[in-house]
Amino acid sequence: MDLNNFEKYSLSVGLISITISKTGITFSKTAITRLNKPRYIEILINYDDKEIAVLPTDKKTEGAAPFFNPDKKNITARLNYKDLLVTLSSMMEWDLTDSSFKVIGKYDADNNALIFDLKTAVTN
Repeated sequence: MDLNNFEKYSLSVGLISITISKTGITFSKTAITRLNKPRYIEILINYDDKEIAVLPTDKKTEGAAPFFNPDKKNITARLNYKDLLVTLSSMMEWDLTDSSFKVIGKYDADNNALIFDLKTAVTN
């Protein structure tokens, strides 16, 4: 059997998700793995549909944010940008003081991006 059209699938327990709290945005291990553990990402916001997209990039890209550190033992990624948190909480009319929100995302293979519909967020 010819396997040339097959691609390796990275297995990970859990779903693609983010948790948004007053201290930052935490990405699930599956989200990090699905993007192939990029060192840098860029965030795109769709204000009309209240969605965010997360795309792997390199540090030369304007607005690139450090994401995954391969030197660390655990697969973790967290964004602590206050301006981003204020923007998202304002857009969604969320009070992050005492609440956090979990959003299940999906992987867009055509764009190698994670898409999170913030309207589907649940209080964590």
